[in-house]
Amino acid sequence: MGIETVNARHDLTPRRIAAFNVKYSPNLGDGLLSICLEKQVARSRPDLRVTSFDLSGRDGFDVPSARSARPVVLAALNKAPAPLRAAATYAALQMLRATRLEPLWRRSLGDFDGVIVGGGNLMTDADLNFPVKVSAALRATAAHGLPASVFGVGVGERFSDRGRRLFKDALARVDLRAVRVRDAPSLRNWRTHDLSEGALGAATCRDPGVLIADYFDAGPRADHVSICLTDPAALQYHSAHDVAFATIREWFAQVTQALTAAGRDVFLFTNGSPEDRAFLRDFGPVLAASGGGRVHFAPEFSEPYALAKFIGSSSCIVAHRMHACIAAFSFGVPHIGLVWDPKLRGFFDSVDRSRFLLDPATHSPQVAAARIEETISHGVDREMRARATDEARDEIAELCDALVPHGSQKADRAGAP
Repeated sequence: MGIETVNARHDLTPRRIAAFNVKYSPNLGDGLLSICLEKQVARSRPDLRVTSFDLSGRDGFDVPSARSARPVVLAALNKAPAPLRAAATYAALQMLRATRLEPLWRRSLGDFDGVIVGGGNLMTDADLNFPVKVSAALRATAAHGLPASVFGVGVGERFSDRGRRLFKDALARVDLRAVRVRDAPSLRNWRTHDLSEGALGAATCRDPGVLIADYFDAGPRADHVSICLTDPAALQYHSAHDVAFATIREWFAQVTQALTAAGRDVFLFTNGSPEDRAFLRDFGPVLAASGGGRVHFAPEFSEPYALAKFIGSSSCIVAHRMHACIAAFSFGVPHIGLVWDPKLRGFFDSVDRSRFLLDPATHSPQVAAARIEETISHGVDREMRARATDEARDEIAELCDALVPHGSQKADRAGAP
């Protein structure tokens, strides 16, 4: 069980909301958006308390070990034949679900009044990871007769037959009050997969991460470009896009050379995933050697507040990781997104920044360096930031009212399992 967001209003009967997400993922971007959702629910409805349940059963922001096996596992999964990989991961996930996750959630949800599934890229199917975990969470929700909403999620284009069936069957079990997905591609995919059997229409919403500047402090603005490195193996494992993995290292090296030759300092960082940290340790010195003393290493962040503070202090962010870009947008820090997944396109289109979404396979390092200078010069549109944050606040307020309407009585579920 995660940290509760507790409201101090004593004149209201408190209601408890469970939020299923990946708040404690080592990818700290997931923690950023989860905390924003928790805090904005509390601000919108002072009668609601939010508790996050991490879909992998984590209960804190643990610093990944330098000896984490995840980079090796990802490399092995990329090489394994698809049927063998699917069978092995499904067996492991089912054991985790049956022995740990679903029993925990069934025990825990008895005192709650509603469930939110979101945000994050949760309605996706990479070797059945989220289909198994989300369906387990929704089965526990249904066992207690709780209303549920899906909010701020990414929805993948490609599902296995089993993954689609797991999602659909689990959603059909619950009293589904609202479905809001985070971008136009996700809405198209939800409708294509018909995940709620047409019983409840879906709509788009802003990613809760656009509220990062409301709840996280930015460091003093410094004059450096910060490059967020992501392990190419992780991109390969999760991507439907043809990422130029063979040349990505050379592309980054040439971009770094162009920036430092123009007199800019460059900081290298990651969002925290073990495989990204390992990639930075391996590849970072190569970039540093080409930078003439102008390439530096950011600290290894152990929790979302430190990551947000660093992003907010930069003069520009360059990243494959979407929530590094969303945090930059929220703080008004110019940013360049690097194509690898449709979710990047969805976000950049939604905030009118498509010009600053680049594909290393088709945009040269020289174009990238010029586009970085362009966005630093132009900044981030204040009106768009204000519109996005206002919309996010309104949508979360609507979510609260759909899930627990004003004036509704606290349910008595003493007989629930």
